Amino acid sequence: MSKPRVRYPKFHWWSEMFKSMRRTPYQGIVAILALGFTFYALTIFALLAGASEIALRVLEAKPQVTVFFSEGKEPSAQQVDQIKQQLQNMVELEEFRFISQQQAWEIYTGSAGENTVLLQYVTPDNLPASIEVSTKNAADLSRVADFLTTLPNVDDIYYEEEVIAQLTKWTRAVRRIGLENILFLSLLSFLFIFIVMGMKIAMRRSEIQILKLVGASRGFITKPLILEGMMYGALGALLGFGAAFTRLLYAVPMIIELIGNLNWEIISSPWVWQLFVVIIVGELIIGSTLAGLASWWAVNRYLKRF
Repeated sequence: MSKPRVRYPKFHWWSEMFKSMRRTPYQGIVAILALGFTFYALTIFALLAGASEIALRVLEAKPQVTVFFSEGKEPSAQQVDQIKQQLQNMVELEEFRFISQQQAWEIYTGSAGENTVLLQYVTPDNLPASIEVSTKNAADLSRVADFLTTLPNVDDIYYEEEVIAQLTKWTRAVRRIGLENILFLSLLSFLFIFIVMGMKIAMRRSEIQILKLVGASRGFITKPLILEGMMYGALGALLGFGAAFTRLLYAVPMIIELIGNLNWEIISSPWVWQLFVVIIVGELIIGSTLAGLASWWAVNRYLKRF
């Protein structure tokens, strides 16, 4: 004789999940706090890696090599075209810009504004002509700089080689260290959720046995528990992201002072807000999936003993 099947209302899994969370609130709070710490660290590392990448992109988008010609030695339009053609044959250019002495004067007067003292002693002849070059690949900048040094009448070259090299090195180090820490904390969170859900199942042992006796399906018992674990993961992700974002708001003045003139370009960049959206969505998916898998493992492991 087959066991009678339990009839249950629609969406009972959600009501059972919230009921289970209310029964043992302290275990749930501890689980959320543990996951929150994990996602706090994950968010910090993700923001550091993302900010380094954004800063690197902003730097790469700026003219990276600027060559200044000697006073009164402005190259002709034909010479500028030859220089551009030679560079295009060497590397893939992102931007090539020639600034004549007259254009340099217009830029200078625009920045000086109404300061007559600054304008009084400076004429177009006092300002050098220059060429600004940026490449699509930052690794090609050294070749561009070496080539530009061979040009005649070159007075000075400005090249942010060290800045880009250090920032690239820093970005790679942050990614590596962040990945190692995230994997370690994710493993700890997985085991912690597994233990918490195992304890909750053990506390409901009698109830689960009665449900089995009256014909409750396996899904009737397991799905609310798995959903509960996923809820802990999502709440932990929100808590961790919120804590890291709040900490970031307090650190903004220090960050602006650190990055100097690039601050408004980086902060106003659409990549920043895209980064926040990607982080919060990714953490919600990772948190709910990680906690859901830990709950599923705990449920299947402990139910075999009943």
